[in-house]
Amino acid sequence: MCIIVLALIFWWFVPLIYFCIRITSKGDGIIGQRRIGIDGKEFTCYKFRTMYLYSEYIQDYIYKSNGSKDGDKINNDYRVSTIGSFLRKLWID
Repeated sequence: MCIIVLALIFWWFVPLIYFCIRITSKGDGIIGQRRIGIDGKEFTCYKFRTMYLYSEYIQDYIYKSNGSKDGDKINNDYRVSTIGSFLRKLWID
């Protein structure tokens, strides 16, 4: 049953979110991140892009100005796009 529901939702949901990301900001709508999985094997995790393009280059400046460390969550982060904040609230990024 779950496979049927996923098939009915994802064939239109993923392209819709991808399109919304593309029209609101430059760059690809889906990014690939290298992660470490079971038994230390690397794999690529594909996610919707929730931040504006090149936002990692200004990350150091934000951390220094807020006095936070790498990996800390920043409240009201201006690097997150409008669609990205919606995706993060629903945990579907």
